[in-house]
Amino acid sequence: MSSSAAQNGSGSATMRVRDIIRHLIRALRASRALPVKIKRDLENRNRGLLKNLWLVIGHAKFNVFAFRAKELIEDRRDLVLAFILITLLGPATAQSSNPAETAIRDALMKWTSHFNAGDRGEICGLFAAELRYDYRGYPERGFEDVCGLLQRSLSDRTKTYSYSLQIKEIIVSGDLAVVRLVWTLKVVPIGSANATISEEPGMDIFRKYPDGSWKIVRYIAYEN
Repeated sequence: MSSSAAQNGSGSATMRVRDIIRHLIRALRASRALPVKIKRDLENRNRGLLKNLWLVIGHAKFNVFAFRAKELIEDRRDLVLAFILITLLGPATAQSSNPAETAIRDALMKWTSHFNAGDRGEICGLFAAELRYDYRGYPERGFEDVCGLLQRSLSDRTKTYSYSLQIKEIIVSGDLAVVRLVWTLKVVPIGSANATISEEPGMDIFRKYPDGSWKIVRYIAYEN
């Protein structure tokens, strides 16, 4: 083999080695970028899921995101459980009819009738004593708060209040149930024809008690 041929062969081998090295570097960079992208996509998806429950993480990088998400979930465990039930069981399950669903639907309709009739004696019976609830823009409250608010509304002689109800979904799992619904509140000042109407989408968590009744133990709601 001539010296020029040997040099050409050596040069070709060097070029192939360099090509292999460049390929390995690109592959390494891609392999490092992929987990970062997956992590970012998962964080963005989880931000969206938590936002549906008004759990806002805010600006967080690296491991701060995981710690902040854990803190929020611990503070709102019942609401997260409700969201998981909806996600796993899906709308098809919610459409199925069963005695528990019927009992919950009846309880909601009876409560609506009691409220619209101004029946103060029955207005608090839908809620469990251990109730905790979140209404957007207000601090977390409990049974005494909601019961007192309802009693004051029905005692108000300057206005009339009435609710209509749209049940979107009922999901039952054992002694717990999740209800997605929309309340429409109509408030009319006495002596006036001008009504104020507001829609209040929300999600209720019901629990079945030993006496067979279903009561709301947690709920979230907001005004459109």
